[in-house]
Amino acid sequence: MAKKKGKSSMGMYIGIAVGVVVIGGGVWWFLRMKKKRKEQLANSYTSPSGSSSPSGSSSPSVSSSSNTPSQKGCGGGYSNTSFPLGRGSCGQNVVKIQKYLGISSDGKFGGGTEVAVKSAQNLISRNPIGWSSGYGKVSASDFNKLPI
Repeated sequence: MAKKKGKSSMGMYIGIAVGVVVIGGGVWWFLRMKKKRKEQLANSYTSPSGSSSPSGSSSPSVSSSSNTPSQKGCGGGYSNTSFPLGRGSCGQNVVKIQKYLGISSDGKFGGGTEVAVKSAQNLISRNPIGWSSGYGKVSASDFNKLPI
């Protein structure tokens, strides 16, 4: 009878090991999908017109051949160049924040930049941004603290 008890214990340990591997794989997959979704949201809202890159590539960043001076900077609904930077802001400070956040840097603070800033304002962000001017906005003091 001692042999049966040993075999059932071995089966229990194997079952636990399989369960741990399955749960670990599920957690890894979930976090991977969450990260991809976050990147897709940030990249899908970088342009206020909703258009993709003119080169037709799947990359969300703007190609250097399409960056003519008339396309870069302020225009349309983007007119605020002073702090606090928020939706509707534009200019070189917005470009610096976008590069810091690792998103497409068109110099316009649109939905994608706002999503990225809000993500960086959470407590577990790799590149934190302060909250002194509100959620989704960047004050001059917070901007000056960034290593950019």
